[in-house]
Amino acid sequence: MVLREPVKARKLDQNALYWAGPLKDIAEQAWLDGHKYADIVWHEHFKREFLPDEDEINIAELVKNPEKYSKWGAMPNGVGFCMASTTDLTVKGFSQYLEQVHAFGASLGVLFHVRAA
Repeated sequence: MVLREPVKARKLDQNALYWAGPLKDIAEQAWLDGHKYADIVWHEHFKREFLPDEDEINIAELVKNPEKYSKWGAMPNGVGFCMASTTDLTVKGFSQYLEQVHAFGASLGVLFHVRAA
């Protein structure tokens, strides 16, 4: 048996600000190897890059259900895919995720706008 304090799930307003904020800014401004990408493409890229792996030491602080969380899966043909979602994250986990997204965007010269919730 594992006993833990309940963790706070990622909030819907965090998610809304993610799509209207850094993802939108990155999709509008970022160029990578001569290409611009849509927000949905960046979102998939960031999930693969920045969602926590199951073996992270503080995984219980980052995801709502660490016992069932799995970042990677495989399709019937053996091709791997990211099956985890930002909805798996806690408030702390999503905040960490957003910091990484912002840092990545800033490294490409993206200027982020402040948007109201």
